[in-house]
Amino acid sequence: MLAVVQLENHVCEMSAQVEAARAERQALVAAAAKNILRIEEELSAQVCHPQQQMDKAKAEMKSRESELLKEIEVLRPLVRPTSLDIQRVKNALAMARENLAQEANALSQLRTEVEDLRRQIPGPSPP
Repeated sequence: MLAVVQLENHVCEMSAQVEAARAERQALVAAAAKNILRIEEELSAQVCHPQQQMDKAKAEMKSRESELLKEIEVLRPLVRPTSLDIQRVKNALAMARENLAQEANALSQLRTEVEDLRRQIPGPSPP
């Protein structure tokens, strides 16, 4: 009879341990689920914020592009050069080329003169 009582006590202890293990398992599953949800929210926020910034930047870019296109349309009639303007630019370019050629010739002459002067200056005599 004593053995039956001991077995019943042992079964009760084991049942209590099983119930405690189930409760612990449920608590761990609940904690893990909370952690998973928190991590998913954090990841979602990390993805969402850059996406929002990119969307905002795209919207700003399109707005600025639209503004620039409007400005171009306003300025376009003012920027049409006449043939007289084109001729003035061509004349200025020709004059600039001529001045540049003259300066190149003058520089070449100066170099020649410097070389002539260097040859005329005696160098130190070898010992």
